[in-house]
Amino acid sequence: MKAYRIIVSGNVQKVGYRNLVAKAAAELDINGCVRNLADKTVEIVAEHESEGVLNQFVEKIKVRWGLIRVQKVGIESVPASGHETFEIVRGDALNEILESMDFGATYLSSMDGKLDKIDGKLDKIDGRLGSMDGKLDNMGGQLSNIDGKLDKIDGKLDKIDGRLGSMDGKLDDINEGVNGVNTSITDLSVDLRTYLEPKFQRLEKEIEKIKIKLHMA
Repeated sequence: MKAYRIIVSGNVQKVGYRNLVAKAAAELDINGCVRNLADKTVEIVAEHESEGVLNQFVEKIKVRWGLIRVQKVGIESVPASGHETFEIVRGDALNEILESMDFGATYLSSMDGKLDKIDGKLDKIDGRLGSMDGKLDNMGGQLSNIDGKLDKIDGKLDKIDGRLGSMDGKLDDINEGVNGVNTSITDLSVDLRTYLEPKFQRLEKEIEKIKIKLHMA
């Protein structure tokens, strides 16, 4: 059986530290005891077959929780005393009651301060949320303005689309007109050629006759 005598210093009396030590001992199946000493330290005797388990226990009791502030842990190996359970060694009843009352008052005072801090933080959060709400309202108004402008743009696009449709129809008419003009020009060219070709042929014949007469002369 292995045994440690542990002296813990710091803010470890009148803050519920002995109860925390007893809970850690129960979790690891450690026997022994814990008591307050007159110099404001806490003495712990821990016994177990495994030194590894005792070392785990030492780590568990090095805590900073609530008002508990463990600053130093001194350990020495001692002969096992054969404890069958783990107990909290308490002083006289009046001192224990007064200690519990001191712990309760101190803890409540600490909680009151923490609640004040929380309340202050909640006020800040509320202020920020109020600011965010105002900004969201502004954004909502801006989005409404944008929506109105988009509606106007959509109306203008509809008008432009209508005008483009009208222009497209006019271009179709112009294209048909151009096609008609091209057809007329082609027809006119054919008619003109048909009309002029016989005349040019007659003119050529007359010129040939004149040339013959000139040679005969």
